[in-house]
Amino acid sequence: MGGDCYDLRSQGGMQMNSVRLGMPLVPLTIAASLLLNGCGIGGCSKYASQYSCSYVENDADYEVWYWRQLDRDDEADNKMIGRAKGLHMCEENAMAFAAAVGEEFIARAYICVLMKDGNRMEKHRLLAAGVNGIRLAILRGERPFV
Repeated sequence: MGGDCYDLRSQGGMQMNSVRLGMPLVPLTIAASLLLNGCGIGGCSKYASQYSCSYVENDADYEVWYWRQLDRDDEADNKMIGRAKGLHMCEENAMAFAAAVGEEFIARAYICVLMKDGNRMEKHRLLAAGVNGIRLAILRGERPFV
């Protein structure tokens, strides 16, 4: 490669075919990704989201949907039951609804629909965190490793 080309092979990185770059591509990409994620602008792989994890878990507005009598598999049983800010509140609303209608709470029965500028953007559920999350899932009667 010529004088103004960056040869990643000499750095132990990926091979590039005669790409002329003013700056190293890989370090620049990594730096940009870290900067954007640090600012809450980048996506969240934990939730497969285009939004930051903090936004998804704590700040996003959600429609809370609940599917009563899930085992019947009747689409008519899927209803919006309210709104929430953050995934914790969304799950809490779903749990309260299940209790109010006399159903055992099943995590698969609810979904949080992330709303942005009046549009439905993504669907999420609060993910269990670590050992405590697994214990909570078991207490709820869920199978956390399925």
